[in-house]
Order: sequence, then structure tokens, then C-alpha cells
Amino acid sequence: MLKDVTDHKRTEEALRKARDELELEVAERTAALAGANASDLTERKQAEDALHRSLAFNQVILDSLTAQVATLDAGGRITAINESWRQFARENGNPTLEGAGIGANYLHVCQRADRGGDPGAQIVAQGIEAVLNGSLPAFSIEYPCHSPAERRWFELHVNPLIDKAGVVITHENVTQRKLLEERFRQAVEMAPSAMMMVNGRGEIVLANAQAEQVFGYPREELLGQPIEMLVPERLRGHHPGYRAGFLTEPKARPMGKGRELFGLRRDGNEFPVEIGLTPIETEEGVMVLSAIVDISERRRAERQIETALKEKTVLLNEVHHRVKNNLQVIASLLNLQAGRSSSEELRQALRESQHRVHAMALIHQLLYETRNFAAVRLAQYLERLLELQRSSLEAGRIALRLDAAEVHLDVNRAIPCALIVNELVTNAIKHAFPDGRRGEIYIALRKANDEVVLTVSDSGIGLPPAFDWRIATSLGLQIVSLLADQMGAVINVSNVIGARFELCFKGEV
Repeated sequence: MLKDVTDHKRTEEALRKARDELELEVAERTAALAGANASDLTERKQAEDALHRSLAFNQVILDSLTAQVATLDAGGRITAINESWRQFARENGNPTLEGAGIGANYLHVCQRADRGGDPGAQIVAQGIEAVLNGSLPAFSIEYPCHSPAERRWFELHVNPLIDKAGVVITHENVTQRKLLEERFRQAVEMAPSAMMMVNGRGEIVLANAQAEQVFGYPREELLGQPIEMLVPERLRGHHPGYRAGFLTEPKARPMGKGRELFGLRRDGNEFPVEIGLTPIETEEGVMVLSAIVDISERRRAERQIETALKEKTVLLNEVHHRVKNNLQVIASLLNLQAGRSSSEELRQALRESQHRVHAMALIHQLLYETRNFAAVRLAQYLERLLELQRSSLEAGRIALRLDAAEVHLDVNRAIPCALIVNELVTNAIKHAFPDGRRGEIYIALRKANDEVVLTVSDSGIGLPPAFDWRIATSLGLQIVSLLADQMGAVINVSNVIGARFELCFKGEV
């Protein structure tokens, strides 16, 4: 099956050319000698010498060929052999070339071998006779010829000479090719996937045991049949075009990239497949070796995973919805409690707690709305958080501005980050603008290499001299410190125009 790189064609071509030149020269010299008289003896001797040189030259050409070569006349007698032919006879116990040398009748040798039990000898004799009598243009056969020491295979080709007065036989050892073919067939047969080889006409020429199992056909029912028999009828019409397209640019690749592929079993059931295509060079031209995998179980598992994922999504959606609702209930209870309290300090504390609950509830609200439970768009969250803060501010006195890059955080970091922003903005509203001062609070979010930098700054009165926020006694800053540690974040605090808090932490999801 694999392409055999042999020189029998070069052998036949060189032999025919040498034979033609020899016969032409003989004819010319014979015609010249026939018309010569006694005075032409010198010229005749020169012609004979030239003829001998030509014969010797042709023999040198034959002896240079690695294939075993012989020519037979119309009766089957050997008229010429090369050194490889002699060497083969010697290596196989015939040093005197008995029955294999010039003058021996090769057809008789084949007949004796047939009577001796050689199963291929009669076929060879019949093939040679068919080429000699013109009933066949050429003849080839491959046959085993094992010795006690090794397994061997040979290939014999018979082609007519140009004058039709005989044939040329080339005989080659193709054992290496056969061993490679056997290894190839064994590899294909033992492959865990269904393997098929298809020729240029789309006919199946090779199928392994897995192909029988996958498609439900015995091997003998597959061989020689068009590959389209294994394609569902609804897709069959396009398949020859796909085959032709592959053969115009043959290279190893998956079949039908981007398309769903289906096979057809003997019982008429379709099933999903993945197919890998590999072009194979052979003596008959390019063939295509296909590795076919039944992915029915994989598709079934994928559907189960998709179903489970949908169920999990519904469940998570419901969980976040309920958490958000429960947090809103808590915020409402805090608001009711603040309204019933006669202490302004207590009311302020309850309102701050209400803002913290709102900040957490907003995270769950966004997760519920976006259906993305893996990450929170931080810019979107900050915009919504500032809207809540603006609703509690005196109109026109303090402006809240946001400049945020697109950053995604997982829920475990999004919630502490949200609470930190809420605490810092609440703290700025509460302390940065005393006595009715006007100003603005600026929140910036940017990426810096593999880090995220979140800044909350204000244009207020700034922090007190020698202020160390790390030892501050206020609940808000204590919460900021704890949450920053939870996130693995670093906080830098400075006074520029007002107070500036910069939070740096590892990058997004």
C-alpha cells in the first residue's frame, strides 16, 4: 500500500533503450556487411569490433542496475542477464546459474517450479506468455519467497521489447516495503479509533476492527464501497466535493472545522463524530487515511454539564436575589430604628450601618441583573454606589465624580472593595466639608501593569497634622484597615488639596 521507491521503471527504460540501440546497430552493420566484397574485410572487422564494444557497453548498463534483469526471446529463452541476476542466483544456492543463465528457457523453469509445489510459478509463466503473445500489455506480480533465515517478498515485472520479439523481466526484493506495510497495517488495526483509508475514487481500501465496531459493518462489506455509504443521506450530496477539495491541497488536518460531523451506522442511526485526515502517498496516487472518533458519549456528557450549569445558574441567581432582598430588609429595619431613636449620635450610627448594608446589597443586585456570578464590573458598581450616596446629599453642595477604567473583580474581593469605597466616601462627606463648605469627592479606578489602583480623594480641609490613619479610633477607618488586609491591598494616605486615600491590589479576574 505504501509507495515503493524502486528503480524497476528506470531499469526497463534503460534496458529497452540499450536493446533498441543494439538492434539498430546490428541491422545497420548486417546490411553493410551483406553488400561487402573481399576488399571490405578491414571495414567488416571494424564493424565487428564496434558491435562488441556496443554489446559490452550495454552489458555495463545492465550490470549497474540494482534490480535483477533478464531478457527473453519469443520462445521464453534467456538472451541476456545482469550481474544482480547472477548474484541473486548465487545467493540462493545456484552458483552455476543452472536454469537461470543465458540460453535457459525461463518458461520451463517456471513449469518445473510449479510441479515442485511453488504456488506462484504457474501464474508467472502464464503472465510471461500473455505478454509474449500480446494478450497483455504488461504483467506484474508480488509474491513471498521466504528463506529459512528470513521472510522475503519479491516483485516481478514483465514488459515487451519494442520489436515485440521478446520481453524484459525485472525482479526486485521488496521485503523492506512489505515489512513497512505490515507495520502500518498493524498500527492501523490496533488503533483505538476507527481507521479507514480511501482512494482517489472515494472507495474504502482499508478498515480496522474499530471501524467494524463503530459502524456495525463487517470488513468485507466495507472494502471497495464508496465512503459516502457511511455519511447520512441528508449530508451525502456535498461529501464528494469535500473529498475533491481535500485532494487539491492534501495535508494532515481535522475534517470539517467549524461544522458538526455525523456518521451513519449499518442500522441507520446517526451519531456525532470527529475525523482527522492524513494524506498517504501510494503507487496508486494519494489516498486519505481517516481517524474517526465516535463522540456520542462526550456530547451526552456535555449536555449533562450544560443542564447542570443552567440549574446552578438558576440557583445562584435565586440566592443572590434573596440575599439582596434580605439585606434590603435589614437596611429598612435600620432606617426604622433610626427614625424612632431620640439620640442624634445613634441615628447617625444607624444610617452609616444602613449605607454599609446597601453597599453589600448592591453587589448582589448587580450579580442578579447581569447573570455573571464570577465577576463584578467595578466601574458599573461604583457608578451605582455613588447614585445612592448622592440621594442622601444636600443638592449642589458636594459633587461626586467618577473616572473608572473597566475592571472586573471576583465576588470575594468586590464586596470588601465596595465597603472600603463606601466608608471613605461616607467619611469624606462627614468630615471634609464642615460648616456647609462646598467641594467635590473624586473616585478614580485605573490599571497599572498587573495591579489595580483605586483612589478616593476630596477637595476638603484635609487630614489633621500628624494624623496616622492606621491607629485611628473611628469605626470607619478601622473597617477600611481590616478589609484592606482581607484583600491583600496596600493603602497610601496623603494630604494634597484635601485627603487622598490610594488603594493598590493585585489585578482583576
